[in-house]
Amino acid sequence: MNENRNRRGLAPLPAPRNNYAAPRGNMGGVFRPPPNQPVPNLRAPMNMGPPLNMGEVKAINNVGGPNKALNLVQNAGGSNEVLRAANQLKEAGGSPELAVAKGANAKNIKIVLQLGGANNAAKVATAAPKLRKRRRTKKTKKTKTKGRPKIAAIKKLLRSLPKKKLLSILPKSNKNALANKNKANVATRVTSYLSGRTKAKK
Repeated sequence: MNENRNRRGLAPLPAPRNNYAAPRGNMGGVFRPPPNQPVPNLRAPMNMGPPLNMGEVKAINNVGGPNKALNLVQNAGGSNEVLRAANQLKEAGGSPELAVAKGANAKNIKIVLQLGGANNAAKVATAAPKLRKRRRTKKTKKTKTKGRPKIAAIKKLLRSLPKKKLLSILPKSNKNALANKNKANVATRVTSYLSGRTKAKK
């Protein structure tokens, strides 16, 4: 077009512009949330245990949740027993009476029916071990267990005993050292000796 304009003595046209302008600066800002929104946590959750497939999740939801599913599987004697009963129910054409007549466990057949039938029960049975592992991987708050009984309670109990009885608990070397002591002192020494805080004198 500019050649035609030159022949006619006209000024050339400016070069065409691209309507798309390349973004300037850091592209990272495009993928960042607005300042008033928290940054999403894209990391995978920790200690979740083995993953469940969609079929297993649906089967567990059909039963009424993981707790009910695990309880039913446990009542049947475990996942293997549920799978066995589910197969026996399938072989009987879905008839519980026929399955029991062929030797299936009546209780487990009933549990399979409570688990939604043979197919659903089989999926729950395969998911049950994964659910148990998930429970074990969850961190539970550890409570400190007292390895020794309360010293004050021991001392109170020992003070109710005669001095002669208290001395009989101690080794011979301790008896000689405490022979002239009062009953309270003897009870204190016996308490320390029984609780392992002091060793017998050699």
